[in-house]
Amino acid sequence: MKKRFTFVFIIALVSIFTFAGWESTGHKKINYFSTVFFPYEMSAFKAWNYSLSSHASDADTRKSTDPSEDIKHYINMDSYSRFLSSGTISQNIADANQYWGILPWATITAVDSLTAEFKRKDWQKAILTASDLGHYVGDGHNPLHITQNYNGRTSSQKGIHSRYEGDMIDKYSYQITFTADSVNCIENIPDFVFSYLYENYKYVDSIFLADDYAHTISTDTKSTAYYDALWSRTKPFTIKLFNNAAKRLATLIYTAWTNAGKPQLNTSFTEKLGTVLNGFELYQNYPNPFNPETKIKFSVPTASKVKLKLFDTTGKEILTLIDEEKQKGVYEYTLNASSLPSGIYFYNISTGSYSVTKKMVLLK
Repeated sequence: MKKRFTFVFIIALVSIFTFAGWESTGHKKINYFSTVFFPYEMSAFKAWNYSLSSHASDADTRKSTDPSEDIKHYINMDSYSRFLSSGTISQNIADANQYWGILPWATITAVDSLTAEFKRKDWQKAILTASDLGHYVGDGHNPLHITQNYNGRTSSQKGIHSRYEGDMIDKYSYQITFTADSVNCIENIPDFVFSYLYENYKYVDSIFLADDYAHTISTDTKSTAYYDALWSRTKPFTIKLFNNAAKRLATLIYTAWTNAGKPQLNTSFTEKLGTVLNGFELYQNYPNPFNPETKIKFSVPTASKVKLKLFDTTGKEILTLIDEEKQKGVYEYTLNASSLPSGIYFYNISTGSYSVTKKMVLLK
């Protein structure tokens, strides 16, 4: 039987780079939650979640100093005549037009590097490489990163790139959930990577059609009406894409670890990592479901401005529970919901660049 866990989080996306995937926070969340898919035998590696998240955008940062980095973040599948006729392209990088991007090969190379680092137990380097791998996998699950019409240039839909992956996600990401189960080792890494790119390409037209539909509701692309319409048409597959990105990242990390002989983390490294990673955490409220009181526990690694808020299922803010400076430590907030009706609510904690949301159920 598969073990299933549901995680809900808010993703705030800010446009920085031309090809920045799901943007900084989106990549962080995909990397962070990939560890929930690790099988039991990789339990010690779950402590990598924070480092994978912290370094999720290193690949984007390198673009300013490494001219070879940008082409690793996209591939124009539909620029290849073979893809248009058969739905596939050559897996041989020698056949690639680098001007059209080399995303799948960058992903495969990262897996090879990670495997070698696992073999020599270079844990710190492995974390950084796994973080880059997560970035490339995330980009491969953004349909607008696998088409030449990434920003609506050929369909008179300029700006769709930031509207879809940025503004829309920023408004509705609290509805994105991860339902996790363990992953298996794969035999053919190139087939695996190219297969999910082919699978994700089918959503390209859906995004543009959704944008057309949203424009019939409102021509003001800054309006709530426009984004409500865009989200209503893209929500099902967008949630699926985020879920698949985290799971496939976990699959590739697990495969690299398995092919390296399943080396075990040494105790001292795990303890050192755990000290750092366990600093900031939002725990599931307890009890849950509850009536009328429940406790929300969280930890803060350094002195920070902490905000803890409660939302309903429409995303409307119901209560601000905490909005103040907190010193390093573990805290517990008791929520009394006697004035609220029964239902599903979401509680979000944010500080600096960290933001995470979880679900609670009030039953009266």
